[in-house]
This record gives sequence, C-alpha cells and structure tokens, in this order.
Amino acid sequence: MPVIFTSEKFAELMAKPLTAAERAEIIADALERNLPKAATAATAVPPAPKPEPSTVEVLGAAIRELENLQCGKVVTDDYARDRDRVLRELWKRIDPARATTQARTIYEPDETNRPPEQPPLITVAGTKILPCGGMVTFIANPSHGKTTVCNAVAAGRLNPECDTLGFSLHTTKRLVLMDTELPKDDLHASWRRMRRRARIDDEDVIDKSKLIYQSLRGLDIQAQRAHVLSVISDPGTGIVILDGIGDLLHDVNSSEETSSIISELMAATYTHGCGLIVTIHDNPVANRSGVAGKARGHLGSELCRKSDSVLRIVKTDDQYMITSDFSFGKLRHGKQVQSCFAWSDTESMMVSSRFIPQYSERDRETVMQLSKVKLTGWRYTDLKQHIANIENITSVDTAGTRTKRLRAAGAIEKLMDGTYALAGAIVSDQIDADIVTGALTDDA
Repeated sequence: MPVIFTSEKFAELMAKPLTAAERAEIIADALERNLPKAATAATAVPPAPKPEPSTVEVLGAAIRELENLQCGKVVTDDYARDRDRVLRELWKRIDPARATTQARTIYEPDETNRPPEQPPLITVAGTKILPCGGMVTFIANPSHGKTTVCNAVAAGRLNPECDTLGFSLHTTKRLVLMDTELPKDDLHASWRRMRRRARIDDEDVIDKSKLIYQSLRGLDIQAQRAHVLSVISDPGTGIVILDGIGDLLHDVNSSEETSSIISELMAATYTHGCGLIVTIHDNPVANRSGVAGKARGHLGSELCRKSDSVLRIVKTDDQYMITSDFSFGKLRHGKQVQSCFAWSDTESMMVSSRFIPQYSERDRETVMQLSKVKLTGWRYTDLKQHIANIENITSVDTAGTRTKRLRAAGAIEKLMDGTYALAGAIVSDQIDADIVTGALTDDA
C-alpha cells in the first residue's frame, strides 16, 4: 500500500540534508501520492540551496511527472487548482533564477542615487539599439534571416572585425545564444557557419568566457524558462540571444502566459544589467490583411510594447533589410536604423550590402506618371489615390498593396516629416545604389 505523506512526515524528510535532485524527487512523490496535503507542506519548506545547472533537467522531469498525473484520471477543479499552485510555488522555492528576480528592489530616484552612465551593449551605425538591461525584438517571416542575424551578432563577440551585418558589440562579458527550434545536426551546421563568419580556424577552440552556443529543444517549457532566467542571472553574462521566444509559451495568444514570461525576463535583465535579444515570427493573418510586420499573437504585441528596439527583417528578391522603419518598428534611443545584407557566392555566406531597388516596368511607368504631378510632399492617402487612378485600380485594398509594393521596391521613400517622395533614381532612369528605403508598412 502506498505511503500517505502527512505534513509532519513531509517536513521531517525535507529537513534532512538533501541534494537538489533528492529534494525534487521527494516533492514530486509526495504530490503524486497525496496532492492536497503536500501542497501546504511544499509551500512551507525553506528555499533549497542554489542547484547546479545539471539539476535543471531533474527539476523539469519532476514537473513533467506532476503534469502526467492527469492522465487517465478525472481532474476536479480543486485538484487542478492545487496542482497549479504547487507547481508555481515549487519553482519559486527551488529555481534560483526566479528567487533572484523576486528579491529585486524597487528603485526610487532622488538627488543622491543617479546611476552611473552605462555604455550601450549593441549599436548600429552609432545608434544604441540595446542598452544594459534592455531588450531587442527581431520580427521576420520564416526563412527570412533571423538565425543569420543572430549568428552575425554572436560572431561579433568573437571577432569585432568580422562582418556582423552592421551590428557593433560593446561588452566584455559572455554572450549566450540559445536556439529553441533546430535539431542537433542543423544547430551544429549553424554553429559552424557562425565560426566561419567570425574567421575562427577549424583547429581553434571557442573561448566560452566570450560565447556559449546551445539548443534548448530538449527541455520542456518550464525547464527552458528556468534555464534562460538562470543564464541571465549569471554575473558573467552580458547578452542573451533567444532565437525563438514563442517556444517558451504553450500559447502565444495567452495574456497570462505572456505577462508571466515577459515580466520575468524584464525583471531579470533589469536586475542583472543583461541585454536580451529575442526573435519572433510575423503574424501571417495580419500579413494577408496588409498589416505587414505585426509580430505573432499577444506575445508579439507585448514584446513590441516592452522592447527598447523593435526591428524587422524584410526580404525583397535577393536582398535582405534590417529596419526599424515600419508600422510596428521602434527605436527608443535614436532615429531610424537600417542595415542590408545579401548572399555572396564568393564568401559562401550572407554579407553586408547596399540595397539596390528592383523595379518592374509597371513600377517604372507608374512613378513616371506620378512625377508629372510632383516629386515630393505626397500625403499617403493622396499618393494611394493617384496610383489607383494611374493603374485603373478600383479596390482600395489593391491600391494600398500597390503603394506598399512601390515602397518595397525603392520607388517611393517615406520622409522624416511623414510625407512621401519619389525616388529620384527611377524618375531619371538611373538606379542609385545608395537609395535605402523603408520596409513594407501600413501607413494608412
């Protein structure tokens, strides 16, 4: 007959000198055998000593055991409520990263406690995009270069002189790149490409005080989150790149899960001065509706609100552009930034480039007709209406799509005052390689 844990028996066991793994095993066993009584005892035990990184998987296994208790059973509301409460309390008691974030203090500025000036962690063309304790969000469609950009930033930590696609790093601490999607063979291939970008010889070993490159795919969601928070809390970590933040949630549209993960990440980066870069996919439904650049789900909306910088990676034919100039773009510490890259057969990898607009004959004819009206000072609604008239378009949506297409092709530029101008290159029938235009956007 199974042992029934009482609160007294549970407390007696937990008072003994135990390893983190033994502690997690006892808690999981107690919860499985007698959940309601163990719930009170589990929340009353003192925090365990900080576990070694290897115990994270052990703790994750204990959580999975608890989740599996539902299998083949009728789960009452009380059972589910107690289980969820114990899960939350268990991680608060055992996980060192969560304990650290809860121990943070509230800062109240006054005349005597001005914080020292902190140099930015990452800049683009001299503009700060990632401050100490800040966050950057990269938005892109699948296969549009998110991992390439992450690898370029990581390579910059190993070799500041390599082609970082426009990013400059200003930290002497470790950079940790975590991927949540790729299997081992693909991740190793990505790691090799990053080494080649950093010009690391095959026989050389990467200094792990500068860079750690790892996959979280083998961990469940709770263990992934615990690991990310523990790495951010490490005083030796300066920048964390999380390639695929959506995999840290069960549902990217859950407001509760979103608030939980973002508040935890922001508290940890704020407390420890660590910079965080995350990637997320575009919202495909919004893209089909003409609202390009909207990040996926409630998670994407909150990331855009909370991040210091929100950049989008746009692909046009063979060109890629990293830009803050789109509807959901953001740059808290400067003006708009843009950086372009393209595939190089010579280098056998993506390299920094200038954006060369690609004009179709239809584009060229439309802009030539627009130039007969005026070259600059266009309001968006007037511009869209003139395009509709020139191309005999009756649908408002189609006219908006064509206007965005002309912007993406470099035929139309958005000026700092919010008005639009025709790119001089296409009017004069000359392609000017210095023209860098904004990304697809919804300005209507």
